[in-house]
Amino acid sequence: MLRFAMVLEKDGGALKKILPLAKAGILSPLGDGKQIMPWIHVKDLCGIVELALNDQSLSGPVNTCAPEQSSNKSFFQALTKVIKKPFFFPSVPSFVMRLLYGGRSEILLKGNKVNVSKLKQHGFNFKFGELEAALKDLLN
Repeated sequence: MLRFAMVLEKDGGALKKILPLAKAGILSPLGDGKQIMPWIHVKDLCGIVELALNDQSLSGPVNTCAPEQSSNKSFFQALTKVIKKPFFFPSVPSFVMRLLYGGRSEILLKGNKVNVSKLKQHGFNFKFGELEAALKDLLN
């Protein structure tokens, strides 16, 4: 059972939605910005799927997430650094997120630290375990 973190891919997913805001220079942390945003580079995700298909001893829930997990604020800071845009806007208050997105806002406002020890125990080596390197690969 693979449990997917936010998949970073240049032409899809969350990055496709976040990138225009970052390029416009108007990206802001959500809520207090301290919530953890687990992520995985699409190439590492493919490697994990291959491992899961070939390693019969890998069983049960497997978190597909990079070992470096960033807060919402540090994720957005890394993104704007890679694309050489400013990051200075104040945080979007939690109540505004709740007004805009209702109950779905909790997904964005509450982080979730994820354990990747099972992948490490099975010898998986991340090509993109650090956020800035992953973003540079995708965006440069």
